[in-house]
Amino acid sequence: MSRQSRLAVLGWIALAVWVGGCGGGPAGGDVKLVDGGGIVKFRGSPLAGARVTFVPDKGPLASGTTDLEGKFKLSSGTMSGVAVGPCKVGVTALEGGGDARPSASMSVDSARAPANEEEAKKRLQAMNTMKEMQTSGTDSTTAGPKSVIPERYSNPESSTLTADVTTDPSKNQFTFELQP
Repeated sequence: MSRQSRLAVLGWIALAVWVGGCGGGPAGGDVKLVDGGGIVKFRGSPLAGARVTFVPDKGPLASGTTDLEGKFKLSSGTMSGVAVGPCKVGVTALEGGGDARPSASMSVDSARAPANEEEAKKRLQAMNTMKEMQTSGTDSTTAGPKSVIPERYSNPESSTLTADVTTDPSKNQFTFELQP
Protein backbone atom coordinates (compact mmCIF):
# COMPACT_ATOMS: atom_id res chain seq x y z
CA MET A 1 0.00 0.00 0.00
CA SER A 2 1.40 3.40 -0.91
CA ARG A 3 2.04 6.16 1.60
CA GLN A 4 -0.83 8.20 0.11
CA SER A 5 -3.25 5.25 0.45
CA ARG A 6 -2.21 4.69 4.07
CA LEU A 7 -2.79 8.36 4.85
CA ALA A 8 -6.22 8.21 3.21
CA VAL A 9 -7.18 5.14 5.28
CA LEU A 10 -5.94 6.79 8.48
CA GLY A 11 -7.93 9.91 7.59
CA TRP A 12 -11.14 7.90 7.16
CA ILE A 13 -10.52 6.09 10.46
CA ALA A 14 -9.95 9.40 12.25
CA LEU A 15 -13.13 10.83 10.72
CA ALA A 16 -15.15 7.76 11.74
CA VAL A 17 -13.85 7.96 15.30
CA TRP A 18 -14.59 11.69 15.51
CA VAL A 19 -18.10 11.39 14.04
CA GLY A 20 -18.99 8.20 15.88
CA GLY A 21 -17.74 9.30 19.25
CA CYS A 22 -15.65 6.17 19.72
CA GLY A 23 -13.27 6.28 22.65
CA GLY A 24 -15.70 7.72 25.15
CA GLY A 25 -16.41 11.15 23.72
CA PRO A 26 -19.92 12.38 23.01
CA ALA A 27 -21.22 11.17 19.66
CA GLY A 28 -22.21 13.69 17.05
CA GLY A 29 -22.20 16.63 19.48
CA ASP A 30 -25.83 16.10 20.51
CA VAL A 31 -25.00 13.89 23.50
CA LYS A 32 -24.81 15.72 26.81
CA LEU A 33 -22.70 14.33 29.65
CA VAL A 34 -23.75 15.11 33.22
CA ASP A 35 -22.40 14.09 36.60
CA GLY A 36 -23.78 10.83 37.92
CA GLY A 37 -23.03 8.11 40.41
CA GLY A 38 -24.56 6.37 43.36
CA ILE A 39 -24.18 3.40 45.64
CA VAL A 40 -24.29 -0.37 45.19
CA LYS A 41 -25.43 -2.67 47.98
CA PHE A 42 -25.49 -6.46 48.18
CA ARG A 43 -27.29 -8.26 50.99
CA GLY A 44 -27.93 -4.89 52.62
CA SER A 45 -24.25 -3.89 52.83
CA PRO A 46 -22.18 -1.57 50.64
CA LEU A 47 -20.35 -3.47 47.90
CA ALA A 48 -16.72 -2.33 47.59
CA GLY A 49 -14.62 -2.81 44.47
CA ALA A 50 -17.53 -3.39 42.09
CA ARG A 51 -17.43 -2.12 38.51
CA VAL A 52 -20.65 -0.31 37.54
CA THR A 53 -21.35 0.18 33.82
CA PHE A 54 -24.06 2.38 32.32
CA VAL A 55 -25.00 1.69 28.67
CA PRO A 56 -27.10 4.61 27.40
CA ASP A 57 -29.52 4.35 24.49
CA LYS A 58 -27.48 7.12 22.84
CA GLY A 59 -23.90 8.08 23.64
CA PRO A 60 -20.79 6.50 25.10
CA LEU A 61 -20.91 3.98 27.90
CA ALA A 62 -19.93 5.21 31.36
CA SER A 63 -18.43 3.33 34.25
CA GLY A 64 -17.10 3.70 37.75
CA THR A 65 -15.72 1.57 40.59
CA THR A 66 -17.26 1.50 44.05
CA ASP A 67 -15.24 2.60 47.06
CA LEU A 68 -15.31 1.08 50.57
CA GLU A 69 -18.75 2.60 51.15
CA GLY A 70 -20.16 1.19 47.89
CA LYS A 71 -20.19 4.64 46.26
CA PHE A 72 -19.22 5.23 42.63
CA LYS A 73 -18.81 8.17 40.25
CA LEU A 74 -19.33 7.74 36.50
CA SER A 75 -16.92 8.61 33.68
CA SER A 76 -17.29 8.20 29.94
CA GLY A 77 -13.83 7.35 28.69
CA THR A 78 -11.58 10.15 29.89
CA MET A 79 -14.46 12.57 30.48
CA SER A 80 -16.38 12.83 33.72
CA GLY A 81 -20.08 12.09 33.45
CA VAL A 82 -22.69 9.94 31.78
CA ALA A 83 -24.97 10.55 28.77
CA VAL A 84 -28.45 11.91 29.46
CA GLY A 85 -31.27 9.44 28.84
CA PRO A 86 -32.30 5.89 29.70
CA CYS A 87 -29.44 3.51 30.52
CA LYS A 88 -29.07 -0.20 31.05
CA VAL A 89 -26.80 -0.98 33.99
CA GLY A 90 -24.41 -3.82 34.75
CA VAL A 91 -22.44 -4.54 37.92
CA THR A 92 -19.41 -6.81 38.16
CA ALA A 93 -17.71 -7.72 41.45
CA LEU A 94 -14.93 -10.30 41.44
CA GLU A 95 -13.04 -11.98 44.25
CA GLY A 96 -9.59 -10.60 44.82
CA GLY A 97 -8.22 -13.11 47.26
CA GLY A 98 -10.75 -12.09 49.90
CA ASP A 99 -14.27 -10.91 50.48
CA ALA A 100 -15.14 -8.08 48.12
CA ARG A 101 -17.49 -6.56 50.65
CA PRO A 102 -15.93 -4.94 53.67
CA SER A 103 -17.16 -6.38 56.93
CA ALA A 104 -18.68 -4.08 59.52
CA SER A 105 -15.26 -3.87 61.16
CA MET A 106 -13.72 -2.79 57.84
CA SER A 107 -16.22 -0.07 57.05
CA VAL A 108 -14.59 3.28 57.61
CA ASP A 109 -15.14 6.98 57.44
CA SER A 110 -12.51 7.81 54.84
CA ALA A 111 -12.71 11.52 55.66
CA ARG A 112 -11.20 11.06 59.13
CA ALA A 113 -7.87 9.72 60.29
CA PRO A 114 -7.76 6.18 61.75
CA ALA A 115 -8.40 6.18 65.49
CA ASN A 116 -5.66 3.64 66.22
CA GLU A 117 -3.12 1.32 64.63
CA GLU A 118 -5.62 -1.55 64.36
CA GLU A 119 -8.09 0.59 62.39
CA ALA A 120 -5.26 1.79 60.14
CA LYS A 121 -4.28 -1.84 59.41
CA LYS A 122 -7.91 -2.74 58.61
CA ARG A 123 -8.19 0.20 56.21
CA LEU A 124 -4.95 -0.79 54.50
CA GLN A 125 -6.16 -4.39 54.19
CA ALA A 126 -9.49 -3.25 52.69
CA MET A 127 -7.74 -0.94 50.21
CA ASN A 128 -5.33 -3.71 49.21
CA THR A 129 -8.29 -6.05 48.66
CA MET A 130 -9.92 -3.48 46.37
CA LYS A 131 -6.66 -2.97 44.48
CA GLU A 132 -6.21 -6.74 44.03
CA MET A 133 -9.76 -7.04 42.72
CA GLN A 134 -9.13 -4.35 40.14
CA THR A 135 -5.77 -5.68 38.95
CA SER A 136 -6.00 -9.43 39.45
CA GLY A 137 -6.08 -11.82 36.57
CA THR A 138 -6.17 -15.56 36.49
CA ASP A 139 -3.60 -17.59 38.33
CA SER A 140 -2.41 -21.14 37.84
CA THR A 141 -4.70 -22.60 40.51
CA THR A 142 -8.06 -21.24 39.35
CA ALA A 143 -9.98 -20.83 36.13
CA GLY A 144 -10.34 -17.12 36.89
CA PRO A 145 -11.73 -14.70 39.43
CA LYS A 146 -15.14 -15.66 40.76
CA SER A 147 -18.04 -13.29 41.01
CA VAL A 148 -19.13 -12.35 44.53
CA ILE A 149 -22.58 -11.40 43.23
CA PRO A 150 -24.97 -13.32 40.96
CA GLU A 151 -23.63 -13.41 37.38
CA ARG A 152 -26.91 -12.03 36.02
CA TYR A 153 -25.88 -8.53 37.11
CA SER A 154 -22.72 -8.48 34.99
CA ASN A 155 -24.50 -8.04 31.64
CA PRO A 156 -26.28 -4.68 31.25
CA GLU A 157 -28.52 -6.20 28.56
CA SER A 158 -29.98 -8.81 30.92
CA SER A 159 -29.37 -7.49 34.44
CA THR A 160 -32.77 -5.74 34.65
CA LEU A 161 -30.98 -2.78 36.30
CA THR A 162 -31.83 0.56 34.68
CA ALA A 163 -31.33 4.26 35.32
CA ASP A 164 -32.88 7.34 33.76
CA VAL A 165 -30.17 10.01 33.67
CA THR A 166 -31.54 13.57 33.66
CA THR A 167 -29.96 16.93 32.86
CA ASP A 168 -30.14 17.75 36.59
CA PRO A 169 -27.04 16.18 38.20
CA SER A 170 -28.66 16.27 41.66
CA LYS A 171 -31.15 13.64 40.43
CA ASN A 172 -28.44 11.33 39.06
CA GLN A 173 -27.52 9.53 42.27
CA PHE A 174 -28.73 5.96 41.89
CA THR A 175 -28.99 3.17 44.47
CA PHE A 176 -28.73 -0.41 43.27
CA GLU A 177 -29.76 -3.02 45.84
CA LEU A 178 -28.56 -6.34 44.40
CA GLN A 179 -30.39 -9.51 45.43
CA PRO A 180 -28.79 -12.97 45.90
